[in-house]
Amino acid sequence: MVLDYLREILETLDALIGRDILVRIGESLLLLLLYMGVRLLISRATRTALKIPERRYQVHKYARLALNVVFFLSLFQVWLNRSWSIASFIGLLSAGLAIVLREPLLNLAGWLFIVTRRPFVLGQRLQVADGPRGDVVDIGVNDFTLMEIGNWVDADQSTGRLVHVPNSVVFTKHLANYSKAFPYLWNEISVPVTFESDWEEAARSLERIAGEICTLTPEEQAKVKGDLHRTDTYFIAFTHLTPIVYVQRRDQGIELTLRYLCIPKNRRGMESAIWKAILKDFTNSQQYQLAYPTQRIVLDQPPAGASLPNKDR
Repeated sequence: MVLDYLREILETLDALIGRDILVRIGESLLLLLLYMGVRLLISRATRTALKIPERRYQVHKYARLALNVVFFLSLFQVWLNRSWSIASFIGLLSAGLAIVLREPLLNLAGWLFIVTRRPFVLGQRLQVADGPRGDVVDIGVNDFTLMEIGNWVDADQSTGRLVHVPNSVVFTKHLANYSKAFPYLWNEISVPVTFESDWEEAARSLERIAGEICTLTPEEQAKVKGDLHRTDTYFIAFTHLTPIVYVQRRDQGIELTLRYLCIPKNRRGMESAIWKAILKDFTNSQQYQLAYPTQRIVLDQPPAGASLPNKDR
């Protein structure tokens, strides 16, 4: 009874799709069962033979990869018929590999771009748009590695974490290089002073402090300007390389903004040294004071003998 029923189903399928297709479906199901059985054997064998977790993971990963390749190639062999040429099979396989290996191929292209165009080199500091910041410590075929800065650290200092960034970001993201073609950064410190302060004297004091701590020597200025004039890659035309103070009125007082050059990796240390000198100078000065948000309350005193209005009336 059951055999007759199965025979009828097979005859119906044979009439609809053909005996050749049925044979190929059966072979594909047998391959699938064989694939699942071998995969189970690989899992058990690796767990039994290999006791080191790292080694077991690697062997299991590559064994399954090889098994997947053999399985899919076998399926292609089963379904390859006279209407398919070898060229068609190779073309289909290449298209599939291109889709599967899209990211590795993009990373390889990114690596070629990095080693030829050199948007950054080892030791330079980078910031990936909407991504990590850090110093480049390794450049590989698949990715480059940053020693992370910032994040939960409130400055451009290392967190101790290594961040691996795919090379494909050179095509999809903006990269900010801290020292490409120009080895310094412009940094700014905002110093608010009260309206009653002698802001001109305070500005001269800030320029003096910055001049003592972070002004480039004449030899360094000449070297920087010479390097900028010799470069043919970027049009950079800095002419003023010494510290300068800008003045602007704010609601809480007069804001003095000190702008100066610093080496990218010394940014926090130099800012700390400048602030120490500023605080000492302002503490010892009677001409200017630091401003901070304040509130003034003016109470209107009634004349002597006058009574306060009755608010209940």
